[in-house]
Amino acid sequence: EIKESEGGGGQGDAAKNIIGKFGVGFYSSFMVAEDVKVFSRKRGEEQGHCWTMNKSDGSYSIAAAQGVQPGTKIVLTLREDCADFADVKKVRECVTRFSTFVSFPIQVNGSQVNDVRALWLEDPGKVSEEDHSGLYKHLANAWDEPLYTLMYRADAPIDIKSVFYVPARSSEAFGQRQTEVNVNLHSRRVLIQKNAKDLLPEYLRFVKGVVDSEDLPLSISRETMQDKALMAKLKSVLTKRILRWLNDEAKNNPDKYKSFYDNFALHIKEGVAMDQANNKALITLLRYNTTAVGDNEEVPLQAYVDRMSEDQDTIYYLVCSDRKSGLASPYYEAFKARGIEVVLCYALHDEIVMGNTQKFGDKKLESIEVAEPPAKAEDKWE
Repeated sequence: EIKESEGGGGQGDAAKNIIGKFGVGFYSSFMVAEDVKVFSRKRGEEQGHCWTMNKSDGSYSIAAAQGVQPGTKIVLTLREDCADFADVKKVRECVTRFSTFVSFPIQVNGSQVNDVRALWLEDPGKVSEEDHSGLYKHLANAWDEPLYTLMYRADAPIDIKSVFYVPARSSEAFGQRQTEVNVNLHSRRVLIQKNAKDLLPEYLRFVKGVVDSEDLPLSISRETMQDKALMAKLKSVLTKRILRWLNDEAKNNPDKYKSFYDNFALHIKEGVAMDQANNKALITLLRYNTTAVGDNEEVPLQAYVDRMSEDQDTIYYLVCSDRKSGLASPYYEAFKARGIEVVLCYALHDEIVMGNTQKFGDKKLESIEVAEPPAKAEDKWE
């Protein structure tokens, strides 16, 4: 493959893309071993062979070997500073971290270590809630059940096979430290980057899951992505899909979405303030109390728009500490007198959220602290 690309000057790209095609992790043996030998015998043949690398010049030799069992065996003589890789606990840890989802069984001392299914590669219709529960708990190190589950696949503009989960509760709700990103990046089932912080925007840090793509060019360490533009495209596609998913859930099951919003409203508002590219999709996820609904009811801005008169072109809001103070505000009196509904925002950060929103569809957003109420019909003719 590399030789075929030499004529086009693409040898470097071919060398990067071919990494990992000769067996999962085989090349990493040279990072920890003084000596590497590969014994191999084809089933049905009597003669086995031994492949040995010469570390002095990088050459290798292949010689006949006796007593070789059918299959392949790799024997490493570890360097002194890498002796911990001979410890069973360390080996299990490495397999669990990087190769949990590899399709063939990996055994350590006769016991299979990788026993979790890569559900994102399976037919969504054949994956049960129990299966998803098990994978979610494995990924998130959680004991609860996921509130939402999404399996997403795409072939263009980039190959994506993924599964995402939203927990029932936010770990940040009770003043705990900010949650880290908990979406892992895989290629062909093998872990490339755990908690890939550049895979989703920070405000979606509550999402758990796995993204697997065969389009990813990888460095030899499997730690750094070589193509930042490709990662940016992956992030854009996934973010849009997750926000569309949440909007669909909000429409299909408002009561369930209320449970989500009660826990993750701050994350959504953070997104509205920070992510201009996805601002429209995020705004539709917002929920607020208004002067036209019950004390504890929260509605989307679209519900406000649906109740507006035809000649009203502005959504009016007020940032206040609670409903009582909002209804008693002198700024609200003129709007109340004209029968104008006002959105009531009870968090100080809503000032930033609304300031960054500015428009919802073709409607402007203005604070009643600075806006004049629209004139009555009779006022316009005076």
